[in-house]
Amino acid sequence: MKVQLATILGVVLVSTLIIASGMYVYTSAQSTISSTMTDLNEQEKQAFNASFNVYEGKQTGSLVKALIQRLIAHSKTYSEEPDKIPSVRYVTSEDDDSDAKDWQESDEGGKVTPRENDSEWQENYVAALAKLSNCMETKHTYYVEVNVGDKGIVDEIIIYYDRDEE
Repeated sequence: MKVQLATILGVVLVSTLIIASGMYVYTSAQSTISSTMTDLNEQEKQAFNASFNVYEGKQTGSLVKALIQRLIAHSKTYSEEPDKIPSVRYVTSEDDDSDAKDWQESDEGGKVTPRENDSEWQENYVAALAKLSNCMETKHTYYVEVNVGDKGIVDEIIIYYDRDEE
């Protein structure tokens, strides 16, 4: 009887050790997976931002037009996630005699923002950006500022008609 009791206690002890070891391995694996997912999210943010950061600084009109085309394509890719679509603002100066100055002073008010509660937001966003792109002069240089928001991704792009690099 003592041998059977010792055997049962031994089996219970070994089972407990196996279960405890399994729980330790599982917890360690979950921790590793969680940290990997966080890193992946950071990598995704960096990749997302990189597609806009290449346009930051002093740019030719042709490159600003390319940026606007990228924003239009981006709005179609992320049509279900308007938070991932940056607002665009155009800032003019006194010596700006381009059509973009008219765009800024028109009903767009110099800024176009995706709005989730507007059922036609994408159509309006694309139309306003297309109009702005048509106003950009390829011979002129512009200054592009890319701003990252609270979520860690680009949420605003500002195009200046005349501004020195900082």
